[in-house]
Amino acid sequence: MEDEVQLLKEKLNLLKEVSVEKIDVLNQLTALLYAGMYASSQRQLIDAADFYKQALSIFEKEKEEPQIANLLAKLGNVNLFEGKYADALDYYNRAIPIREKLKDGLGVADLHSNSATILGLPADTCHNFMAGYVVTAIANGCDGKKWIGTSVGLFTIDISAHHATPVQVVGLQQNHEINTLARDTACNMLVALQEDINLYLLNSTGAYIDTLKTNGIKNVNAESFSVKIYPQPSSNQINFIFGKEIANGTFVLSDITGRGLQQIYLDHTNRFSIDVSSFTNGIYFYQIYSGNKLFKTGKVEVVK
Repeated sequence: MEDEVQLLKEKLNLLKEVSVEKIDVLNQLTALLYAGMYASSQRQLIDAADFYKQALSIFEKEKEEPQIANLLAKLGNVNLFEGKYADALDYYNRAIPIREKLKDGLGVADLHSNSATILGLPADTCHNFMAGYVVTAIANGCDGKKWIGTSVGLFTIDISAHHATPVQVVGLQQNHEINTLARDTACNMLVALQEDINLYLLNSTGAYIDTLKTNGIKNVNAESFSVKIYPQPSSNQINFIFGKEIANGTFVLSDITGRGLQQIYLDHTNRFSIDVSSFTNGIYFYQIYSGNKLFKTGKVEVVK
């Protein structure tokens, strides 16, 4: 299956090299959409997202709004399948006003339904919530709660009551932007804030427990350095693919207490794998350095 996707990629590259006189935009879009649908059907979601993004870029240049909305919805679905709920909501939220403009009532309802499923809210409540906040992180808590990080603060959603409640992190202003949420095995929630080097530990009700100090290095230039991780969650092996080669780098993996578990030297490579077969279920945090510069931080999940 991977060979077939690779073949489609090679065909697409050939299409790009042919002169404009021999191939039109429609043919290129057909190749991209076919490759995206095939990769998605095989659950090769990273490839599917890449093909759809390329097609979206072309349609945006052509200002084809129906196709723009369809591709935003497809990208939302791909991220939903990957468990990247905040990214899925972002794509859905971008597609909704376009479909509203096109008077595509069924399409709008479908997007609201998907968003409501992610947030655990009724469609109308979800619509109002999404209109007021930009969702940046989502995690499932205990006792039927979802934790929602936004650009202006943290919320918990009681799924049974369909109600969103703001959470105040001790010592911080309410308008902080949430970067990452992760639940530990004791049902506590780890909260990472944008432009903050520490992690904040809250209990299942949102009460402050502790501040976990990190190594004091902020994430630098994350936008220009992409990392693809699969599968997620994983029980045995996790694969990392970088957007560019690292000539002299280091990969560091830690548990939720900050204890280092693995350190790998990266020498002129853009990919590697780690064995997590001996790890217990939970969230683990990684840092990727090039020389002494921190390029990327993130989390991976192990589920047996």
